[in-house]
Amino acid sequence: MKYIFLDLEMNPVKREFKEVRKCCSREIIEFGAVMLDEKLNTVKEFREYVKPVYNTEVVRKVRSLTGITTEMLEDADPFCPVFDRFIRWCGEEEYQIFSWSDSDIYQMMDELLLKYPQDRPEISYMLNHWQDFQEEFSRLLSLGRVVSLSKAVEMAGLDFAGKAHGALPDADNTAKLYKASRDSEQFRRIRRIWKDAMTPHVFTFGDMFNFTELQLA
Repeated sequence: MKYIFLDLEMNPVKREFKEVRKCCSREIIEFGAVMLDEKLNTVKEFREYVKPVYNTEVVRKVRSLTGITTEMLEDADPFCPVFDRFIRWCGEEEYQIFSWSDSDIYQMMDELLLKYPQDRPEISYMLNHWQDFQEEFSRLLSLGRVVSLSKAVEMAGLDFAGKAHGALPDADNTAKLYKASRDSEQFRRIRRIWKDAMTPHVFTFGDMFNFTELQLA
């Protein structure tokens, strides 16, 4: 069994493509993935840019978040060949895919419907073995709400590797959280950190100052 952590970065479809937007309001512009073996050691990585079809210009917000520019996508392949390479990269062994939130799997499903009409068993397998690790992580910590990846890494006492909102760094940091959640000692420490962070701290002025050392004139 292999464990694959996938992150996708997206760019919005132009409003003029009204029919396309009914199916898919955004397009994938970057794949980032990390594969772990059964011992949770990193085996290999996957990172590729994707050339969008329905908006060739990366919008300002996406550019600011991801660092991806229009020029960086000019020589990239479109979705279908990049997706084919990703499926081959996943391999023929059993695997489970994890992403941080369910937005990635819904984006993948929408874009496959729009651009990749082939019915292949590898696609069905991938979609049926995809898990939202953000939801699982929140449930394990009994948070009652979901948190951002960067906040989860910070509150777990881990160092965020790379730039947030880059596909490969986000995938890598999701993998780090997954490994921490499977290490009982490390996860107990994470639970303590979160519990302390979520506990309201009520104190008085007496807690702030040492009045025993105050001398009266």
